[in-house]
This record gives sequence, C-alpha cells and structure tokens, in this order.
Amino acid sequence: MADLQCYPQLDSMRATQEWATMRRDPLEALEARMGTIQCSDAVYYPTAMHRADASTLAGIRTGVIERARQYGYPVASRGRKNIDFDREVAYLIYEEMEILPADAASNDVWNFLNLRVLADILVWRWGTWHEDGWNVSPDRLFQFQRTAFGRLWWRSHLLGPEAVKHLGEDQVVQLVERPRISGYPPLARSVSRRLLADMSGNSRDDLLRVVMKRLGRRLAVTHVHGMAQDQLDEFVDQVFDESSAALNRPE
Repeated sequence: MADLQCYPQLDSMRATQEWATMRRDPLEALEARMGTIQCSDAVYYPTAMHRADASTLAGIRTGVIERARQYGYPVASRGRKNIDFDREVAYLIYEEMEILPADAASNDVWNFLNLRVLADILVWRWGTWHEDGWNVSPDRLFQFQRTAFGRLWWRSHLLGPEAVKHLGEDQVVQLVERPRISGYPPLARSVSRRLLADMSGNSRDDLLRVVMKRLGRRLAVTHVHGMAQDQLDEFVDQVFDESSAALNRPE
C-alpha cells in the first residue's frame, strides 16, 4: 500500500486574494494558468514526510480534465451530466490522491486544489460567466462543508468510492448530511453497502427514507461504536429488513 501523502495548503486570506484576480480571467486563460502547477511557495504541515509535489498534482489534474472532457468541457453542461461528472470525479480523486484524512480535514488543502490545480474545472462546473468575471458561490470555494472537490472526496471517504459511484444524488445527500450517520464512517459505509445490495424491490429512495427514520430511533438507544464490523452489518441488516417489511405491509 502506498504511503499516504500530505498536500500543499493555501490559507483563506491568500485564497481570497488570488480568487479576486483570477475570477476576471476567461476559461481559456484559467486553463493556461493551471497548466503549470506552482508548489514553490506551498505550505505543508511542518512534520509532513510524504509530500504531494507538482507532478502528483499534475496527474490528478490530468485525470479530472479527462473526465470533464467526457462531459462536454469546455462547453457548459447542466443537469444530469453534472451529477454524473461529480460521481466520476469523487471516485477518481479519492483513489488517486491517497491523502491523509487529517490533511483532508484542512480547508486550506482544498483551497489549493480549487485555485492552483483545478480552477478552470471549478468555474466550468460550478460557475457562471458575467461581464465582470466568474460568479461562483463562495461556499464552493472557501467553505469546508461544501468546497467543490473536498466535498466529493469526503463523500467517497465516508460511504466508500463504489457507493458514491452508483448511488443516486439524493441518496448520497441523505447519508452524508446526517451527522449521526456520516460522523461514523463504518456505519455510513455499512448502510450504503446494504442499500446498493438491497433486493427487496422497493424504491431505494423510499426505502432509505424509512431506514433513516428507524435508524435515528435505534441509534438513540444503541451504541454502535463498540460493535465489530460483522455486528454493525447485522444491526444495519436488521434495520433494513424491518424498514422493507414496513413498506410492504398492507395499509
């Protein structure tokens, strides 16, 4: 197994300053700017041993660009294509970055990726062009919970990359935006695996809604953090079976 890596960071003040200039660049200029990744002024954790360098970042960029072109880049896309692109990129960056989870918890890491590596893809996917430059919601740039590429990485980390690649957007949102579930990755992954494997014939969306309600009640009186993985899977299976039975019960 490869050594996990630490990634360069860009603090919020510098990121805000850089974005104020970059947002005036058309897409072609941003793409040219991203063509040479600069790490000479990069900040890492002082004790970081395995540091992602410019070549590592360039490899990640190449993979993301390839996916973007499959979905129409540089022509703007909307709707279903954007959701499918997010799925592909979530899988890609999780597999390719090999980042320490503690490092991934730093918003400054995602600031660097957003603005020094993938700014052109970010504005293509999440921005709109106006006369005064690109308009991108600040939370996609600077807010940890919704930062563009960090959000996708964390989805894969919490639920598993295969789950994110195959679950629907609403299903992923239901799982990752519930702290009781997403706050404990073994539980989140167990739920996502069972949802993907469900053969009850019920709509996944309907089933998951019932599961989430039932699971919330059970977690109030059940300490899952002390369970072994097989016990946790058994607990989740039971919740799914009860939820499926409730859906199929005649009114």
